[in-house]
Amino acid sequence: MTSSSSEVYCAVLKVPTIDLRTDIFALGFHSLAALRLVSRLKSAFTVQVPIAEFFEDSSVTNAARLIVAAGVDQPVG
Repeated sequence: MTSSSSEVYCAVLKVPTIDLRTDIFALGFHSLAALRLVSRLKSAFTVQVPIAEFFEDSSVTNAARLIVAAGVDQPVG
């Protein structure tokens, strides 16, 4: 799960790789990127993650935790 969500983070932040605990704000994460991230996660996993969650904990690990908590364990498609 973290591998799939990290791919989404990489695409949104336009970086080749990302550590699971990386402070994505240091990589240029901002509110517009958060909107893109929420949209891509929704497309990839058919799950709606509240945007506020990314400002509380913006790590890839947290995104994976939120996706699993929503009952999704595999990307769509």
